[in-house]
Amino acid sequence: MFIFGGFLSGTLLPWVIFAPVLPLMVALIKRPQLNNTNISLLFVCVVTLLTNVFSLFIKDELPLNSSFFTFAVLVEFIFSLLLLKSCTHNALMKRIIYTSGLVYTGVFITFMILKGTDAHYSGLIKIGYSLLFALSLSVIVTQLENIKHYLTASPSFWITSGLFFQFGLVSLLLILNNGVNPEKLPSDEDFGMMYTIITCIKFLFFSIGLIIDKKLEAN
Repeated sequence: MFIFGGFLSGTLLPWVIFAPVLPLMVALIKRPQLNNTNISLLFVCVVTLLTNVFSLFIKDELPLNSSFFTFAVLVEFIFSLLLLKSCTHNALMKRIIYTSGLVYTGVFITFMILKGTDAHYSGLIKIGYSLLFALSLSVIVTQLENIKHYLTASPSFWITSGLFFQFGLVSLLLILNNGVNPEKLPSDEDFGMMYTIITCIKFLFFSIGLIIDKKLEAN
């Protein structure tokens, strides 16, 4: 997700904004099977691309920018959870993801209605990213239960790993930059380039998952 006034304000890079295009192009060329995982992945890419592009038009509107950033974080969280949920067949894990999503979304919307402070939102973002990191790791563990081939040959593994990689490193960087104090998010100079690299690698992992899915279907 690219949001002006957030992690990458002032460090706009075209390959970050249009990184979601890569898996979309792979899907267009390879035409993988339209299962729940791939459909959820394509939704994540489309929603991310739309929020990235829309952010270009509001970069100078500070009140609108702040509101949009808050909304985009929540949307990213929800669609990432849906993608994670589709990557596991473990019923208990699905319930945990569903419950976590409901609780976090409820708390986030409550703060939005009550017009929480920036400190509240930055704290919620750190909690949300850490939660997605923990859930991604849990999903990878559950994928080991039903493995019938090398784990790296599973499309769901690469997709989950993309989320695990992104939210794990982002959570770590957030904590290292500002500690557990939720008063602010890191500045562009401290965070921008690393977030750029992490984002691009996530969508590269998504693309590998789509390519492998087509190979498995062929076999």
